[in-house]
Amino acid sequence: MEKRNFKVSAQEEKTRLDLYLAQRNDDLTRSFIKKQIESNSVVVNGNIEFRANYPVKVDDLIEINFEGEAHPDVEPEDIDLKIIYEDDDLVVINKDSGMVVYPGSGNDSGTLVNALVSRYRFIKGVGDRLRSGLVHRLDKGTSGVILAAKSNRSLSHYTKQFAQRNVEKKYLAVSGGKVPLDLQARGSISLKNFLKRNNRLRKKFSVDLETGKFAHSEIVYLASENNNHLTEIDIKTGRTHQIRVHLSSIGMPILGDNKYGGPKYERLMLHSWKLKINLLNGETKLFEAPIPNEFSSLFENIEEIVDKE
Repeated sequence: MEKRNFKVSAQEEKTRLDLYLAQRNDDLTRSFIKKQIESNSVVVNGNIEFRANYPVKVDDLIEINFEGEAHPDVEPEDIDLKIIYEDDDLVVINKDSGMVVYPGSGNDSGTLVNALVSRYRFIKGVGDRLRSGLVHRLDKGTSGVILAAKSNRSLSHYTKQFAQRNVEKKYLAVSGGKVPLDLQARGSISLKNFLKRNNRLRKKFSVDLETGKFAHSEIVYLASENNNHLTEIDIKTGRTHQIRVHLSSIGMPILGDNKYGGPKYERLMLHSWKLKINLLNGETKLFEAPIPNEFSSLFENIEEIVDKE
């Protein structure tokens, strides 16, 4: 029996129970949660709650209990992976834009984890089964460097570096809108604020100075062509949608990012370009994912542009 406990905050008040639990548990689908509610497996303030639409209240103590796996077993799928680096403990992949990293609601196949458990059968036992070895995550539309550990020992080693912010991560983004005058003048700006899940649109995040989590991005302006703007972003923290929210907040939403006001495009123009981390053997390694063709089609001399940075 697995048991999980939660306390409702003021910002989460009046959210219906099944949606609240889905938002607090990324690895549980809403349909799975509804079944647990219907089977009397959800307790609110010590009493069984059978209503999926129960509006949660501030300081409600909620407990969900379930037997076995919250998700069906991840099926191996023969999906080609672009391997950047590999050793006995780690595999570094250049993820394609459009690939979901692990199974979830509406995405039970075709994910990076499906590909990983096919290529490395043993990796299904690394960490939790749903994420099978993944050290961190990238949004579906984001391409580029992503790490997977081959053992629980190496997973602990790498996730600890992310948690302690000892990993250097650089992204490339192509934005619409206008480049702020201070970014043009100085060439770079530092954005420090607090991000939280939007109360009305729960799949979006927004700036909230009172209850959000600290987020820090260093944005470097590289070039503009045909009203498209190329930036390099060094993220000091790893909040969900951090770069997308930060660029949108300064009037430079990313191309293809309809969630945050970006111009329509064939993909989200955000690329996890470089990542530096300490390997298990103590060596510091820099991994780099080649710049996608969609980026170079918008900036004729993009390799020269980024080399100057």
